[in-house]
Amino acid sequence: MLPIACLRLLAPLLGLVFVATTSAHAETVKARYSVSLIGLHIGEASAEGRIESAHYKVDLNAHLTGVASWIAHVKMALVSSGMIRRGEVLPSAYATTSANSHMVRTLRMSLAAGDVKAVQISPPFEDTEGRVPVTAANKRNVLDPMSALIMAVPPGKSLVGPAACDRTLPIYDGVVRFDLAMSYRGTRNVAVKGYSGPVSVCAVRYRPISGHKIDSQS
Repeated sequence: MLPIACLRLLAPLLGLVFVATTSAHAETVKARYSVSLIGLHIGEASAEGRIESAHYKVDLNAHLTGVASWIAHVKMALVSSGMIRRGEVLPSAYATTSANSHMVRTLRMSLAAGDVKAVQISPPFEDTEGRVPVTAANKRNVLDPMSALIMAVPPGKSLVGPAACDRTLPIYDGVVRFDLAMSYRGTRNVAVKGYSGPVSVCAVRYRPISGHKIDSQS
């Protein structure tokens, strides 16, 4: 189950956010990331997001490097698409392909207005015992991990500031339902290729809801 677990680890570490605005023009954002854990470089990721006034599509490719790659040769490709309606992100399709030195696994999930309609995993996971059952209610009004990277700021609110952070993201990845509780910590000025100016700094806390091992900690 390592690839999916790595995905849950990578999502908050990437710090990847595509800000959804009400612009009528399509925008394409490309980014490359170096992923670190407790100060150690563990992977690389590249992402591309295309955001329009009413639709979006986000792709991400990631792989482990350095010492982490000695432990697990993991590569992942993810894609998500859906609609943006009145500032709300509504995913319609999510798919992942994850591979390690032992197997390749695909996961496909279809949604309607944030409600999960079907999940297909091939090959299926075998370690299903000892997990908190995922209920039908857990699959309603959710985001997939990639759609969660699109942060819609309410109309009239600044793109940089508390409105960019203060929220709880209900996420279902096809196996585990969890929340990412975000809170505003401040604003910093950055100067990187393609952008120079203020950014929001958010704190993120992972809260397992269902689908996880019963002895898992938040």
